[in-house]
Amino acid sequence: MGKPTPEEMGRTSYDAYAFVVGGVSVHGEQLPAWEQLTGAVQNGWMAAAYAGGAAYAAGVQVPVLVHVAGIPQRMVQACTRCGAVLIDITAWAEGRVAVLAGDGRDPSWWPAGAQVAKGGVVTYSVDRAVLTDDEKPCRP
Repeated sequence: MGKPTPEEMGRTSYDAYAFVVGGVSVHGEQLPAWEQLTGAVQNGWMAAAYAGGAAYAAGVQVPVLVHVAGIPQRMVQACTRCGAVLIDITAWAEGRVAVLAGDGRDPSWWPAGAQVAKGGVVTYSVDRAVLTDDEKPCRP
């Protein structure tokens, strides 16, 4: 197995993104398959994948920012310190997110005031007073 091509890197990144967001765009539309993307969009994904790979090879770390969960407003819960969206259930509430029949799960919120760390595709609660060296508080 050789070094991946720029197209393979771009496609892998796009496929990972599509998987994480449930195949739905920020506008609630179904994401197209890689082959249906315009050349410009594919080039953008290839450039982003290359930049991410170069940053990883250089030892650049994805920052883990610690937010403070606010009280959910409508279908969104945001950080009280910087306004970053922590949870947005709009797509779920409008039936645009697939769930297994009979699953019965409802979306849940972070407790108001909870510390919520977000870094890359990882989100977790911080139940301690002192942050680790990798965790930084978000800024207003």
